[in-house]
Amino acid sequence: MIRNLDNLVGNISVCNFCLFLLVLVALLNARHLFSSKISNKVGTGYVVLWIVFTLYSCFFCPPGGDNFASMNNYDAYFGGIDKESLHFEALYFWLMDLFSFGYVSWRFAVWGLLGATSYVFLSKLLRLDKHLSTVACFTFALPILFYYQRAACGYCLLYIAMTIYMNNPLGYSRGRKKTTAILAALVALLFHTSMSFYLVVLLISIIVPLNQKSIFLIIGVLVLIGQFLFFFTDSFLSFMSDDTQETGYRYLENAHVMNKNLAGRVFELLDKAPVYFMVLWGIIQQLRGRILLSKTEKVCLLNTFIIISISLMFKSESFVIESKFYKASMVPFTLFLASYFPKIRGTQVAQLYVIGTALLIVLMSYYKLSRGAFY
Repeated sequence: MIRNLDNLVGNISVCNFCLFLLVLVALLNARHLFSSKISNKVGTGYVVLWIVFTLYSCFFCPPGGDNFASMNNYDAYFGGIDKESLHFEALYFWLMDLFSFGYVSWRFAVWGLLGATSYVFLSKLLRLDKHLSTVACFTFALPILFYYQRAACGYCLLYIAMTIYMNNPLGYSRGRKKTTAILAALVALLFHTSMSFYLVVLLISIIVPLNQKSIFLIIGVLVLIGQFLFFFTDSFLSFMSDDTQETGYRYLENAHVMNKNLAGRVFELLDKAPVYFMVLWGIIQQLRGRILLSKTEKVCLLNTFIIISISLMFKSESFVIESKFYKASMVPFTLFLASYFPKIRGTQVAQLYVIGTALLIVLMSYYKLSRGAFY
């Protein structure tokens, strides 16, 4: 019976239901986007967030999407294929052995028991408004990154480590705080070979202050790296596993396959406009001293800015690599947005941002449907 659930992955009706859940829950919490005086009883809480996060991650999959590739690998593993030929970290093979009674059961463990739980725990550690955290997650992190990225828990663990180290919300002693943060970061490395790179970027974001000098310095360094992009990319890939190296080189070699025409580029820009705007707005407000950001907000904002900047470096070289970096930026961006938004809630900018983002989502959905590319 559990195996029969595998047939529901990627089913159009099930995908539509998953999207309906995201929209419904976001709308139930929408009143909190405009006022802080709304009762906490209005909307949903973390239990609903966990359930919807898990259902969406387990079953939503556009035809030909990454979930089907993972399903083929899951079935191939139990068919006796050599592990070395599958692009999975050891952790996932261990989980396959534990959840060997169906692909959906494995996804439930990876995205639900690990992914959704770690996101809820992280939101509570950061003391995020549960309604804003839900809306932000369902608008950015979940549909753009988490549903297909098996390293959902790994990403969250990095920011759990950051939160424990910077805020110590659990009230640990200094030594225990550092030890716990280090352990969380080290465990995160098990979830994906690229996690070490994102850990380095996070450490840079913690060390470097968010001010005018640092922004110009980061831009200057990235521009310099951009002049020797292939050299730095080759050096970076040399530290990765053989599978990751092979995948990275294939992305670079096949970059031309994903070239877009003018209309595609315009709609891509519109699709990312809410993220670009809020990142630039937050940085400008911080540099002008218009609003006081917390330590974690500064780190998440700077981290988002760095990863998006790296993404843009690959724009003319490889759409796939550019897209992967952009998607990875959704975790710190979601955390920043959910934490920062209460400070501007009720302002004209915040209201226009919410309305504009909603309209762009509708516009992009219509565009994708008209092009036959929604799924």
